[in-house]
Amino acid sequence: MFRDSFDRLRPGCAAAGPFYCPQDRYVYLDLSFFDLMTQQLGAPGQFAHAYVIGHEVGHHVQNLLGVLDKVNAVRARSSDADSTR
Repeated sequence: MFRDSFDRLRPGCAAAGPFYCPQDRYVYLDLSFFDLMTQQLGAPGQFAHAYVIGHEVGHHVQNLLGVLDKVNAVRARSSDADSTR
């Protein structure tokens, strides 16, 4: 967990908000993102936080199953509009 920024990431990992880094297989949780969810997005409480954490852990499961690389490859080949569907 961190707040606002994290400076010890491996290359290729995201650096903002909550995210999963497949290189080190860790979920990083930016506590300021949970503040933003409450204050600006109208999503307070433990359920909203658990949803975000579950989403990131889902990326870890995708990585363990070998699906994450396939999804990222398709995403890289598709347009921005296609990748958000």
